[in-house]
Amino acid sequence: MTDGPTSAHTNFFSRFWHGEYSLPVSYWLVSVLGNVIVVAVIGVLTATLKVADFNPYALAAYVFLMWLLLVGWGVFHLVGVWRSAARYSREKRSQNKSAIWGILAQIALVVGGINLVSEVAKDGVPQLREIWEVAFENDPSIPNYTIRVMRSGTELEIAGGLKFGLADDVAKLMRASPQVKVVHLNSVGGRIGEAKTLAHLIRTKGLTTYTSSGCLSACTIAFAAGHERWLKVGARLGFHRGSFAGQEAGDAMRTAMLEAGYERAFVDLAMSYPSDKMWYPSVSELQAAHVISGEVDNYKCAASGHNFRPGTDDVAAAMRKNPLYAAMEQADASAFAKFASQYEQRYVEGVPEGTILDDAYNQLLLPLIRLRLPLADTQIMIDYALLIADQYQSIGAVDPEACYAYSMRGESRKAVRLLGPELKQREVELNERLLIAPLARTAAPSEQEVKPLSHKVRERLVVHYGEANVRLLLDADKVRAGQYQSYCRMAVALFREFTQLPTREAATVLSALFKEMSQDSK
Repeated sequence: MTDGPTSAHTNFFSRFWHGEYSLPVSYWLVSVLGNVIVVAVIGVLTATLKVADFNPYALAAYVFLMWLLLVGWGVFHLVGVWRSAARYSREKRSQNKSAIWGILAQIALVVGGINLVSEVAKDGVPQLREIWEVAFENDPSIPNYTIRVMRSGTELEIAGGLKFGLADDVAKLMRASPQVKVVHLNSVGGRIGEAKTLAHLIRTKGLTTYTSSGCLSACTIAFAAGHERWLKVGARLGFHRGSFAGQEAGDAMRTAMLEAGYERAFVDLAMSYPSDKMWYPSVSELQAAHVISGEVDNYKCAASGHNFRPGTDDVAAAMRKNPLYAAMEQADASAFAKFASQYEQRYVEGVPEGTILDDAYNQLLLPLIRLRLPLADTQIMIDYALLIADQYQSIGAVDPEACYAYSMRGESRKAVRLLGPELKQREVELNERLLIAPLARTAAPSEQEVKPLSHKVRERLVVHYGEANVRLLLDADKVRAGQYQSYCRMAVALFREFTQLPTREAATVLSALFKEMSQDSK
């Protein structure tokens, strides 16, 4: 095939570059064939990368080669066709014929050149910059991760971002602690490829996944790999499309979620949220789609999700964000410091957070509350008496024995679990008020002040409930199992009756009662 005059350029690429092929051959045949080849090569590279484990160096090589190929072919194609079009136009003008096709071809090439520059600036440069940071600068846009083994090596927490090296580090720790059964995932997300590698590890070992604070974006791919999947009360799972170099990567995230086992309808809804927004499904939505096995309290797994640095002020700073503990520090700084130290130690050990807080409450916070309550402002004591009455009533309606044990011996773990969230919140808020408010008195009233008021309240109760029922309160240690319900009902009535006294009398009798309760609990 001969195109144009004889040339010293015998190599195909050299002849095309110098525009020595005819315009139809250059513009249509070589361009179309070249585009097909470029697309095919990129397709092969992409397919090869998809079946390989996530590796930023391989990904960097892929991105570099892809743009090198696109830009290299683009420049080569534009120059070759431009020169062919220019030669075509010269020849037509020398023959006094129209050169319109050459001119139109060059206009199309100008548009193509502008488009190439635009794509490089909009997509190429950001992608190359980001993959360089991923491969050679420790992926600075994603938080560093931490991994720790807890609870005698049976649980492992992953916190921070999912970046290259995480799955390998987790695998190493699991080899050293083969008894790991639960993986805590408390992460804002990260690289989809690393999440898929981590998910494969979790699925292969048949581990349970759990989040105590939140598992977002790519983290949910690893979460879905759990044999069981638990969400702590208050924790969230967050979903959206992925992104790379500022561009949406919805297809990659969709494929990863489907491979992880999410239902297609759920994935479709999750992928309707762009990368700059987050969907936080409700617990009922997550259960309906079988995303989670259920919701659990803070007693099931080791405490996690705070990413404390041992030996720093992290724990104390985090505790101060809770108004109740901030009030505790205001009332007794030494008790708060002991609480923070104890929390940190047991957190590192992997004790469940519910157990840590229960023990801290019973050993440090409750004694402080009991010490201050008899000396508190009258309204605080009245509000506390009403709270106790409501608590006894709520517990007694479900388990009279638990109500009796709670009122007599302060056995709270079972009783507290029977309380609704409204009563729990009331107690927290009332304790905050008690710890912050100045004390209204320096000592509890004397027995002489209290005795006539106690007699007055007793007589009122006898009128309403009868002597036999009131005697249950006086001989509480002799109450039998069949009398627990009646005792609980009378305890509720007693506290309510105290609050009905005139303000001064209520303050006197409640101060004495709370003083007695404090001494009985020791």
